[in-house]
Amino acid sequence: MAGSPSWGQAAQGVLQVVAPWEVGGLSPARTGHLFCRLQVCETLVEVAPDGRLAPGLAQAWSCSADGLAWRFDLRRSARFHDGTAVTAPAVLACLEAARRPPSLLSQAPIERLQATDPHTLQIRLTRPHGGLPHLLTHSTTLILAPASFAPGGAVTRLIGSGPYQVVNIQAPQRMETQAFAGHDGPPVAIQRVHYLAAGRAETRALMALSGQADLAYGLDPVSLARVRRDSRVALQEVTLPRTLLIKLNAGLPSLGDLRLRQALSLAIDRVGIA
Repeated sequence: MAGSPSWGQAAQGVLQVVAPWEVGGLSPARTGHLFCRLQVCETLVEVAPDGRLAPGLAQAWSCSADGLAWRFDLRRSARFHDGTAVTAPAVLACLEAARRPPSLLSQAPIERLQATDPHTLQIRLTRPHGGLPHLLTHSTTLILAPASFAPGGAVTRLIGSGPYQVVNIQAPQRMETQAFAGHDGPPVAIQRVHYLAAGRAETRALMALSGQADLAYGLDPVSLARVRRDSRVALQEVTLPRTLLIKLNAGLPSLGDLRLRQALSLAIDRVGIA
């Protein structure tokens, strides 16, 4: 990621962001990761920088002794961008939609979801599943206001509850947001964010170098070398903790030794991957 906040427009209250991810639609199943990163929408549970679970729209949660009943208590002061309250029935409707395969939530052994009162949601499982709160941090489980949905269930408006609300979307490239005055969290430092999806890494680098972008994500090796030569641009490289695939070549003679295969298996950090 490259950034030039000292001479871009961030100082004027507008943060210009360019990244490779397009606005593929309004559905959380398609573009939820972007709406989450731009802090337009919230999930029931969030993830802290150290990887631990943190309160989101749910200020607290608990599980029954038998592991089958989970209770989530909502923030009573939370409001959607249209001014309506975030209620358990509104959350329930979004989670029901998020249960449709191939979403992550469809993998949970959910028997039923129930709004026990306006600010309390209960999820009943068919068998214990300790990872349920982790599934509720995923961007496909973003919570939208009832007014976001058409009668058939399609998302036609993006009305979330995050610290920023959408003021303009020009899919698949542009989205503009501004601070939501009704958010019940701490006040934000930046009032407006302009997001642009640009497919070429070279384009994103040039925008950062020219001051057209305050933040530019996903640069290729050639662009990185160019950015490093410009002292006006700060560069941050972060290794993503992501495991895509581990594949062994069974044709290698050394892998014919059972002890070696067992040693490789023991070396896998399964807890870290999970």
